[in-house]
Amino acid sequence: MARRRRAPVVGLTICCVAVLLNSVAGGLRRELSLSFTNEAQAGSALPTNDSFVFDGATSDIARQLYLRHSAGESIDQVIPNSIPTTVTDRLTALNVTYDDLPGLLQRALLWDSGYAITPENNAVQIWTLGGRSMSNLAVSKLEFDTTSCIAMNCTQPDDSEYYTNKLCTGTQMLTSAKCLIDDFDSDWSSHLSMWSNGGDSDMIPEIRAMTHGWRDSYTNQSYLVYAVHTMSADSEPAYGTCNTEGYGSLVVPCYPMSNTSADVVAVMAEPYTLVSDSNLVGKRIPWERIEFCRLLSRGAFGEVWACRYAGKKVAVKRLLQSKKPTFLETQSFTDEIQLTASLNHPNIVRFIGVAWSSLENLAMVEEYLPRGDLQRYLRKNGDLMSWACDKIYMAIGVAKGIEYLHSREVIHRDIKARNVLLTKRLQPKLIDFGTSRLWAPSDMSAGVGTPFWTAPEVLESTEYTEKADIYSFGVLLSELDTCEAPYHDMLGQNGMKMKPFHILKQVVDDLLTPSFTAGCPKRIRRVANACFQRDPKLRPSASDLIKQLQG
Repeated sequence: MARRRRAPVVGLTICCVAVLLNSVAGGLRRELSLSFTNEAQAGSALPTNDSFVFDGATSDIARQLYLRHSAGESIDQVIPNSIPTTVTDRLTALNVTYDDLPGLLQRALLWDSGYAITPENNAVQIWTLGGRSMSNLAVSKLEFDTTSCIAMNCTQPDDSEYYTNKLCTGTQMLTSAKCLIDDFDSDWSSHLSMWSNGGDSDMIPEIRAMTHGWRDSYTNQSYLVYAVHTMSADSEPAYGTCNTEGYGSLVVPCYPMSNTSADVVAVMAEPYTLVSDSNLVGKRIPWERIEFCRLLSRGAFGEVWACRYAGKKVAVKRLLQSKKPTFLETQSFTDEIQLTASLNHPNIVRFIGVAWSSLENLAMVEEYLPRGDLQRYLRKNGDLMSWACDKIYMAIGVAKGIEYLHSREVIHRDIKARNVLLTKRLQPKLIDFGTSRLWAPSDMSAGVGTPFWTAPEVLESTEYTEKADIYSFGVLLSELDTCEAPYHDMLGQNGMKMKPFHILKQVVDDLLTPSFTAGCPKRIRRVANACFQRDPKLRPSASDLIKQLQG
């Protein structure tokens, strides 16, 4: 059975599961890092930073809302006219509905998923620029000064200063914007500031999307700026005035999607990153030369086909054709293609080429591996396999693939049996680099991957390293051993199958790791236990894993 320890006393009862949608190609990304259950159902806290202050320097609205919830505050629920599927999908795996969440956590989840609320109570999508997360959209005073706009100085109750825009054209304001907002119709035209960097550690931020549209009476030029306002409409001071009754607030300017600058449009309009990538020189395949034969698999955003190209069988991954891809999905896929094309190792799926007829009709061509993925193979043939004959070589092969990635400063972030394909000779090859990314320690704090395979530090949304892949490899060893998914045998005190959020809470608290069979070799158990070390620094490197497995 899975390992247990005596549970510590838990003061807060909110479970946080880290899940990330991440893409970066040409500079467009939206990151989703936190997903909450209600406090009656869960049991761990979102990690906090004692130095965090919601003072206008950050747009980490989700964290501020969580902290106010933890402090015992509450607010009415916010129920948009239509709840985005991105939001509901993040809760489905936890058997939680949006209505289960208290108002503060509903707002935190909406913001973290990339949404604000319009005056008409519609959830409108926000897109971030320059590889930023939703917590990094605030415009600093220094950045504001580069726009040539004029700021107004205001004093807060603690004698600290905040600034708001005084004289500024729409064109000037948007040169500092770090986000885009989908176009939305509104009968409200705001007469409020387009930018402000105030804040208060005790405030409960709103996530109001407002339009700022006007015509300059001197130049006859029309402007349109979208902005996210964090103070209620009743409390926020009018344009050109300070808040004389309290603290200022954060206001984040964003491009309207239909009114972006030429540079922003260029990022989203054509596959120039593919054309200019040195790894893709000579690798473009004419779209008409690919013959789509049979659908192999379909996910939330993409599908994989068995195809024929140049007389050979190939695997082709492309975005779902049943719906128009979003910018996020397209840019994420572009990044995956570039990364996959740069890799060359026997235990990494072989890249063949890329084809497109438009940016939305984009396909990655890879080698075809007829035995399919390791998860399916284990379920079908597990009783014919053993550690001595097959499994040890598969484990070593996967570890070698991870070692290669880490030598390239790439973290896979979703190591699991389903992301390993097998050749005819059962040689394992890592696939699916849609969640992978280059090392960037200062930015490695948002969750991603499949929760049951995910390291505790990633679930907690704290900073993590390549050692997160090592933890996931330990979970994969349990799949090899049991031929089952991790925690398949985990039962609660009532004898029923334990719910996912209870399992994840115990994983975060270092009370639970995946189970192994009684016949599992001791050497494999030792390697797995090393991978499961709660302190990532104590986990072995991929090179160490190979030595231990070969020994």
